[in-house]
Amino acid sequence: AENNKFDTLQLRDENGKILEDVSCGGNFIFDGKHVWGVSCNKNKPGRIHRYDPELKTWKVWYLPLDAVFPRIIYPKSENEFWVFALHRIKRDGSIFIFNKENGSFTSFENWAGSSPPLEKRAVNYVLEDQDKNLWMATTNGLLKFNPTKKEFKAFFITKYNNDISTLHLDENGLFWVGTDGLGLFHFDHEKEVFSPFTLNTELQNQFNSKSIPPLPNNYIAGILPINPNEYLVSTWRGLALLNLKEKSTIHYFQKDGLSSDEFNRLSFFKDKKE
Repeated sequence: AENNKFDTLQLRDENGKILEDVSCGGNFIFDGKHVWGVSCNKNKPGRIHRYDPELKTWKVWYLPLDAVFPRIIYPKSENEFWVFALHRIKRDGSIFIFNKENGSFTSFENWAGSSPPLEKRAVNYVLEDQDKNLWMATTNGLLKFNPTKKEFKAFFITKYNNDISTLHLDENGLFWVGTDGLGLFHFDHEKEVFSPFTLNTELQNQFNSKSIPPLPNNYIAGILPINPNEYLVSTWRGLALLNLKEKSTIHYFQKDGLSSDEFNRLSFFKDKKE
């Protein structure tokens, strides 16, 4: 966008035609030259998109299996992505390795010699720790994956509800875990313990004396640090600005100027400029 104005980038095929019936989406990655993203529709396999901002050209690749659509792409190497996908009918998760140079897909089974533990489990978000482990927020718990050993380990918050929507790893090595319905948690990966997020027991709104909870809603969409002491947490009903130093929170809604009270999964971003 120019002049600090938003522009809309519509998904197109390689001939420049706007794609119709786009029924899902995921994250975007900029590798320094191209913008990469995913999409799907009900009639064809999921797609990987590549857009060249300089040439304004598109390239599209289709996943090798029908009824499978991508949810997350994540860098594996300079020339490869992890592709975390979901079967539309079976609701089983799957993982592919996508080669950016030749456009080929390798299934996790062919790469690792075994299947990932994603039966009835969708991957909502992925991040990498300093030891190169991948951590996956899934619809059934938190998964740790060691690519070198090709091993998985699962962690659960409760016996009944473990739908994790998003993750953040702070500078102290503590995981922030957003859930669908249970609110926000911290996860100590060394002790392997979840703890509910709190500011203090008698939280006061900065603008009045009414006691309010830290978050406006327990369905978490995104966790975005502004600085080490301040976090923006988006939810299905409102946005929270958390101040850890002051132990305070401010909630924002449509009446405060937001376009909507509801935030969607992956709908958050912070550039490198302060």
